[in-house]
Amino acid sequence: MRLARSQASRPSTTSELVDYGDQLSEWAKERTGFFLPVTAGDVAAVETVNRWAIDSADYDAAAKNEFSAAADSFLLAQALAAGHTAVTHEVIKDTRKKIQIPNAAAAVGVSCCLPWHMLRVERPQLVLGIGA
Repeated sequence: MRLARSQASRPSTTSELVDYGDQLSEWAKERTGFFLPVTAGDVAAVETVNRWAIDSADYDAAAKNEFSAAADSFLLAQALAAGHTAVTHEVIKDTRKKIQIPNAAAAVGVSCCLPWHMLRVERPQLVLGIGA
């Protein structure tokens, strides 16, 4: 399967994907070019995203720590730095126990959408076959 260059993921997501040992892990290992490099702007944006999480009164300490340690916060920071849209299956949810990507995205000014919306808008060509 090949995706147009306008779709990409982040190195922080790579490390989470390759550790599972499943078919998606193998796919990620074989497509390192799909994962964009980290920039200085990304690093600066991490401070903005994590500062929002730390300062938020809406989440308990465990949720803040989990968010900061997971790829989610870095994914949002990179989207913030580059003006990209975050694509996730998560939806806005009011809970103190977990920071959802769409909640954090809305708080720091990152656009967010469901994968189905991205597929409708981007209309990627998915090519299945040997060597794809």
